[in-house]
Amino acid sequence: MAASNPRALLPLFNTALKNLTTSSTFFSVVHSIPSPPSATSSTNPLYILDSSFNPPTTAHLNICTSALLSSLSKNPLSTPKLPNRSPTPAPPPRFLLLLATRNADKAPQPAPYAHRMVLMSLLAYSIRASPGLSDVPIDIGLTSEPYFHDKSAAIEDSGIYARDMRQTWLIGYDTLLRLLDPKYYPPEHSLGVLDGFLGRHGVRIILRTGGGWGGRQEQERYLKGLEEGDLEKLGGRREWLERMEVVEGRGESEEPVSSSGVRERISDGDGRWKSWCTDRVAEWVESEGLYTNDVKQEDSGNG
Repeated sequence: MAASNPRALLPLFNTALKNLTTSSTFFSVVHSIPSPPSATSSTNPLYILDSSFNPPTTAHLNICTSALLSSLSKNPLSTPKLPNRSPTPAPPPRFLLLLATRNADKAPQPAPYAHRMVLMSLLAYSIRASPGLSDVPIDIGLTSEPYFHDKSAAIEDSGIYARDMRQTWLIGYDTLLRLLDPKYYPPEHSLGVLDGFLGRHGVRIILRTGGGWGGRQEQERYLKGLEEGDLEKLGGRREWLERMEVVEGRGESEEPVSSSGVRERISDGDGRWKSWCTDRVAEWVESEGLYTNDVKQEDSGNG
């Protein structure tokens, strides 16, 4: 339905946003492609991209497809239960596109939450349209929690997924710096609060050069420092490093693609922004007049 008529999803998303502000629920799956998750199945790893999706870009798409293809390449064949039967592929990983908001009862800027969720569903279809990923189930989720460890716990406690399902969060190097910065964890200002998160789950870190985060060598020095004891000095555990996978992002000479860059180009009337989005996302952004001075607010996420 989302692919052919994404507007039909707006009432569903607006209702979900309203429920998030009026209930004690901290996480919910609002839409699934093709079918909802099962709390009884823990064989699939769960990959999670937590972002503002404002709007989703080709960079988001590449982060998602790269992680899924890597997972599928490592996934062993299942053992056949009957003699003379060949092994079959293990179930594909599951993917969660997660939007976090604390103020869903207020119309956000510059694009309403409900519209962002439509864009997330369009991104999901593009992920599944990528070679080798047509069988990957994708969920669109909402959370009111602001921090990774609380989001992770809310997902576990929701009963939507099996509690022992391993989560792998896809984050950029800049997000890693914030994740491991004790100033975000008062009053102790210690990384010990992350033990329940990084002690059980993993992060896939995409190196991101430029933008004030330093070059490749500086980022590698930071990661090396974590291995040599800096993590423990901050209240963390060396074992967490076993659950951290570092992968290459864009090259230092490549043009950075970002949501803020898309918004700036739209505001400037620069049509090149479309090359930074998938066709479906670009069509919705353009048809709804998002990120211009005349943003449509009637379908905003205030229910």
